Amino acid sequence: MTSPYLPFWKNRHIDANALRGPTSQENLEIDREIEKEHIKDQKKHAELLDEAADKSKTVLYRAKAVFPFDFFPSELIIDMTKATIIDRRFFLSGNVKSVYHRDIIDVEIETGPFFSTLMIIDQYFTDEKLHIHYLKKKEAVKARETIMGLVSAIKINVDVGIVDSEEVLNKIRKLSRAQHTPSI
Repeated sequence: MTSPYLPFWKNRHIDANALRGPTSQENLEIDREIEKEHIKDQKKHAELLDEAADKSKTVLYRAKAVFPFDFFPSELIIDMTKATIIDRRFFLSGNVKSVYHRDIIDVEIETGPFFSTLMIIDQYFTDEKLHIHYLKKKEAVKARETIMGLVSAIKINVDVGIVDSEEVLNKIRKLSRAQHTPSI
């Protein structure tokens, strides 16, 4: 019983059950709930990993340098998450460089009378551009539109992985044309 005339610290009723802590049965229930949450988290992360792997398998665009001018033709591969340049040097040897779309600042095209050079500028390595020489002009323009469209989509927080790849390709090129300066 509490009295209105006693100070507040003497008015408190202490529950003995609260001081004792959880019982062994309650501990088992808490452990089961923690284990269930842990299993849910594992499944969620496994699904995210599978989704990321599927996105990286989907090739949106591929371009190769012209053979007689580049004796071991270099190759540009653009997928949902990154752009990869395979610079072939000799038989069965080469250099593979990739950059994630979220890290790309700009894509430049240098055009000559017959061929183009595509250069990808990474935000972390601005001095060292990724480049591929001797692309056909139309291939270089399509590659630039594809990369810049993906970069624009990522910057406005669009998840392009949930849409069909052909539809993604058309829409990101349209987005690139709308947001960037026209190319040659």
